[in-house]
Amino acid sequence: MLSVKDCFSPVLVSHSSYSSETNWEWYYLSMVDETNYQQVKAATSASAFGGFFAGDFNYFQEQRRHYFEMHSESIKYYQTMSSNVSSLPPSWQPTIQKCIADTLRASSTAGLTYFVANSTPERFRLEIKYTSTESFYFGPWVKSSEIVGGYVEVDGQKRRSLYPDCWTSKSSFTCPNVNSTNEFIVIRDDPNKTVSIQLNLSNEKHSTSFDVEIVPKEIHCDSTYEGSKRETIVLPSVPIMLSNYSYGSGGWESTIWTARAIAPGKVTAIPSYTYSDPTNMHLLLSANADQMRSAALVAKSVHQMDITADPYWQNDVILFVGTQNGGPAGKTMNITAEYQLSTESCHDVDWK
Repeated sequence: MLSVKDCFSPVLVSHSSYSSETNWEWYYLSMVDETNYQQVKAATSASAFGGFFAGDFNYFQEQRRHYFEMHSESIKYYQTMSSNVSSLPPSWQPTIQKCIADTLRASSTAGLTYFVANSTPERFRLEIKYTSTESFYFGPWVKSSEIVGGYVEVDGQKRRSLYPDCWTSKSSFTCPNVNSTNEFIVIRDDPNKTVSIQLNLSNEKHSTSFDVEIVPKEIHCDSTYEGSKRETIVLPSVPIMLSNYSYGSGGWESTIWTARAIAPGKVTAIPSYTYSDPTNMHLLLSANADQMRSAALVAKSVHQMDITADPYWQNDVILFVGTQNGGPAGKTMNITAEYQLSTESCHDVDWK
């Protein structure tokens, strides 16, 4: 069987700059394996993906696993879809198609070669070619070619075999030649079930059977904080940063400062916070309309946050907004945060 991954190395190297393609990074990373790792590493070291290739192949696998998990993507899904030329970024398709055609045409080893590519979850493309070392040998005859779990359409009719039936069961020479048709579009009865192909040829040693696995199912994950235990943590000290805004008027203006911290989960409460030097530190309070307007303005302008509480937070981001009248620069805050971690459950989604 032709391994389509043999055609990936040239496309990975020659098209490594096509970072604007839809889902390009998923295809790119999914197609790297031990056989092409060093070649892709050399072509990628100076790109945005260079960090993935900072170590050996085991290091790369671990970085890739984290990357796909972080984005809730399936590596297996893209590995399978990448064997389908029509699913690849358009700029890659000619390179892959030429490689497949050249491999099938130029195979110097006598025997049967077949190539499978899923076009959609419901159907796949199958290419079959027999190559002989003999000058006038046209290939074996197909005695039977059963499709289990799928069919091909011929003149609007379903056929459960790749090739038409033999004219008569008395002579294999009345059966179709294996090279009489090289490409088939097989439609699955159920996109969630494997299709089996059975080829019974006149040359018994080249008879074969193989399964075509389904396109890996999409993964749906649900997360919830319901029932999640609340934890409390003292966060590392965060710096107090002065902004370009001020609060007050009539000679009583004070510079507005912010302190931004990240909790390990969804913030549910701020039990306490302290300053390294509390001299003249005043938090802008949500209970005061004027102070709240000033705090909301700075939060939006400086941190792109819409704040609604005091202290203010959004999920894992905690933002303190207040004023500093004098005192030394370089102050910090120590924050105690109560938080929850979400629980996640994932399952495969059947193809419809």
